[in-house]
Amino acid sequence: MAYWQHRHLHNAAWDYLLGEIQADVYLFQEGKPPASIDDRKRHLVWSEIGERRDWGSGIYSAEHDLSEEVVATQLKGIFSVANADIGGEKMTLSPLPTPFGRRDRLWQRPEGPTVQARGTAF
Repeated sequence: MAYWQHRHLHNAAWDYLLGEIQADVYLFQEGKPPASIDDRKRHLVWSEIGERRDWGSGIYSAEHDLSEEVVATQLKGIFSVANADIGGEKMTLSPLPTPFGRRDRLWQRPEGPTVQARGTAF
């Protein structure tokens, strides 16, 4: 979403995602959840990077409960992981940033499917 570069489009982008796309799960990077979903803690895993950056990466689902998986990292707000049960399938979700521009790396948990997105709503 590149919130830090496109703050003026923030509300319109979320309105479009939530109103038109209506995805089961939204994986977002460089974003900030709107006030309308920020209080839905069972459905949102997100944290801001901090300091001057009030944006970060996160996962949101209007329909499915999400539980945050705490991962040992110093990349607060850059790296978010959530677990969900979607249609009887246990899933681990993360909008992983592409490490140093390489698109051939994928973080994977051995015990279940992993969904990766680069700022794309699924």
